Order: sequence, then C-alpha cells, then structure tokens
Amino acid sequence: MAEAPLRDALRRGLWMLGGLLLALALAGAALARTDLGQQAAAELIERTRPPLLIASLAVMSLGMLFVALRWRALIPDHAPPALGLTAIACSALLVNYALPGPVGELAAAGLARRRYGVPASTALAASLYGRFIGLGMAGLGTGLLWISGTLPVPPRAEQLVGVAAALIALGALLGALLALRPRRLYRLSAATAGRLARRSGRPGRWAGQLHAGVGSLVGALERIGHLPARAWALAAAWALCGHACVATGIWLGAISIGASPAWGGVLFTYLASAAAVIALFALPGAQLGWDALFFGFLSATAGVGAADALAITALQRIQQILLLLIGAAALAWLLASRRAGGRSP
Repeated sequence: MAEAPLRDALRRGLWMLGGLLLALALAGAALARTDLGQQAAAELIERTRPPLLIASLAVMSLGMLFVALRWRALIPDHAPPALGLTAIACSALLVNYALPGPVGELAAAGLARRRYGVPASTALAASLYGRFIGLGMAGLGTGLLWISGTLPVPPRAEQLVGVAAALIALGALLGALLALRPRRLYRLSAATAGRLARRSGRPGRWAGQLHAGVGSLVGALERIGHLPARAWALAAAWALCGHACVATGIWLGAISIGASPAWGGVLFTYLASAAAVIALFALPGAQLGWDALFFGFLSATAGVGAADALAITALQRIQQILLLLIGAAALAWLLASRRAGGRSP
C-alpha cells in the first residue's frame, strides 16, 4: 500500500478518534447531570482501584502481541520480530477504523513487505488465515462454554442466550472452515453473490463487488500453499492465548470497579462477541452493535447488574480507543522511520 493513503488514513483516524472521544465526554457529562448518573458516578469512583484498573487495560492491550505471534506463525520462511509485527497490527486497526473495507490488512501486508521483506501476498494471506483461526477458536470456545452449563444465566434469558450462542458458534466455525478450504468459499460465493451479480441495478452491483472481493480473498489465501500442521497448531495456540489474555483483562477491569463477575461469563461474553465481530462489522453502526451484544451477554451470563455491565462495556470501549491511539502512534512511527530509510527492530 502506498505511503500517501496511509498518511490519509492516519489523519482520518485521528479526526474520528477525536470525534469519538468528544462524543463519549459529552455523553458522560449529560449522564452526570442526572441524579441517577451523579449517584452512579460517585459510587463508581469510590469503589474503583486505579492500579488494578490500569493493570487491566495493560493486560487487554497485551492481546495484540498474541495477534502478532499468531500472524507470524503462518508466515513461511520468515520470522519478523514480534514487537515490530505488533506495531503493524495496531496500525492496521487504525486503518480499518478510518477507511472502509479490509484496508487494514492490505496496509499491514504492505508494511510487512517494506520493513521485513515478507512478500505482500504471503503477509496478507497469513493475516487473513490468522483472523479466521481466531474466529474459529472464539466460536469453538463459545459453544463449549455454553454446553458446559456452568454459566449463571437467569431462566428467563436461557433460551435466547442459547440460540444466540449456537448461531454465533456455528457461524464462526463455518467461516473458519470455509477459509481453510478457499475453493469451497469461492464456489459458495459464485452460487450466491455471483448469480445475483448478473441482475441489473444496485443490488447486482453490490453482489458483484462482494463476489470480486471474495475472489481476491480466495486468491490470497491460496498463495500461502500448504503449511505444516505445526504452523496451524501454533497459530491456534497463540489465538487461544490472545483470547484468554483479553478476557482476563476484562475480568480484572470488572474487579477494579468493584464488580464480581463470574469468570466463565466474562470469557463467554468476550468469545461470543469476538466470534460475532465479522457479522456485526457488515452492518451499519457496527461499534454500537458490538457494545450492545457485549452488554447483553455480560448481563445475562456473568451474574452482574445492568449498571456494572454498562461500566464494564464502557471500559472495554475505552481500551479499544487506547489501542487505536497506540495504532496511530505506531503508524506515525512506521511512516517516519520509513521516510528516514530505517527499519524497525
């Protein structure tokens, strides 16, 4: 990816982050002006333990290191430094946030090629495979936790949560399996979006763009060739470590504000939300949809009240903003060192 679009993405991302922070500040100020909001804020401040809160944000953010390790495990014949790949992965988050479509993956592949000599197609395919493996692990964990029957779900919500968990788990596993068999994914796209693309009008154009995108994705996935089983197992292990790391950070964050959530419910909530992320990002207002899903699952499965669930959801969103800020700094650093002709360690 050329340098100019990356600089444009950095500027857009910073403007969007500024707008998001302003919106959060205004919403908080408006809530604090109400009697209920003032009381809740006072109670939250009184019971919050700042050192543990900071530690929880750090543990959640550490999950990006495992994303980089998962990515590296699927890059054949190259071993880029984990910290450098982590910086690139954080930059990709910001680019995806600022520009439509999977532009972040393309940017990450380009940066990996420029800095570490990894062929762009290989880096892109490894990144996509890594994401699908993470998706599959999240879906598998969602299903296993629900089947275990250990979640403190109220009887009135049990059926709804169970149906949602089943749909999310099956959808995530199906997506991961199709990605591991790219030709099947292409045939499925040809039988659905490809046929719809023959029609005239806007739906036909959208379907054509979708089918073309699937074709590009399949081509990138096939370029990586046949990796040994050890590489897939290592990537899956790093994916599990990443999921556990982020869920642990969320659990610590909940404890830091005086809540007492069930660990299984927190893990289930995070895994289900992570597994549903692809479907949610295909819809308008994806960030709000993710927050609503996270809040709903947390309220139903972790044994916490609505106020605590809302505070934990807000904490998770704050951590996402922190990652985007880290991504902005990383992208600025990568572009600056690129201009200076250096390479990251």
